Amino acid sequence: MLFKNSLIDAMLSNADKSVQDKYFPLFRLFRHHTHLLYPISRLADYSWILEFLGQRSLLEHLILIPPQQQDSDDYIETCRDNDVPIPPDWGSSDWEYRGVAETDFLGSDRTEVWAYSDPAVPGACMALPRWRINEAAGINEVNLLGIICQSQTTGKACFWDNISKETGQRIRGGEDLTFKIADIHNGDMLGENCTQCHRGKNVFLIHPGTTIDISSDYDIDPNVRYQPVSSQGWTNPPAFAELGDGACASCHEIGDLSFSYCNMLLKKAANLTMPNADNPAGWVGDDSFYGSHIQAMIDDRCSP
Repeated sequence: MLFKNSLIDAMLSNADKSVQDKYFPLFRLFRHHTHLLYPISRLADYSWILEFLGQRSLLEHLILIPPQQQDSDDYIETCRDNDVPIPPDWGSSDWEYRGVAETDFLGSDRTEVWAYSDPAVPGACMALPRWRINEAAGINEVNLLGIICQSQTTGKACFWDNISKETGQRIRGGEDLTFKIADIHNGDMLGENCTQCHRGKNVFLIHPGTTIDISSDYDIDPNVRYQPVSSQGWTNPPAFAELGDGACASCHEIGDLSFSYCNMLLKKAANLTMPNADNPAGWVGDDSFYGSHIQAMIDDRCSP
């Protein structure tokens, strides 16, 4: 398994950027969870790996996940050092319930919007508990729960997901769900690269005028362009279209195009919410006001 993952990493590292954008996020998620099955503290303890991969020039593509990583967490302190507000533990009354999101691009049965601000740290945190509901099967629980916090002063943003450090499994539950922020996966550990979608002027993906738009009560417009906090090399690349540069950038910039950003975000936004839910532009490519800009994005790097 370690050899195959190293081989795939080497192949993707030498592939075209469009291929990397399409396959690297899923591969990193798979690699992360498979390597948790085979944690290695020191490569020197496994001389056969050194020899086996070294002979094939693949050693640099072996990504290790030491066991002690799950027991240590400097991520919160790093975020705090970058003036990022630290989210309260889940279940705390410090979280403010904002309502149910009208649209969820991930297709959850119900998506709630929660927010938090620290009076001493300018910025905001947002949490989106995504529920899985199946009355016939007796299922009514939070399945996915991502948390993002962003500093207004530094533009730095930190990420968490409801995956237990101890078990590597998602922490699910109903209305009484609780967990400590220090006990879940963060931007240093997550197998998926959150910046494949979360890119642009600020980290939050906002549908203006909807429940998920918390800008009227929270500071979500950073003083400087946001950058992710992660030891995994995550970046917020320069914009594809800056504010005002094209029809679709009339109100906000369009982030750099990637497979996930195009298909998970831009395509669904054009078909469902942008410029508004009553009259979406549609992911087409005609000569309309928005269509010409959409066509430019499709022709650049987005798949139709």
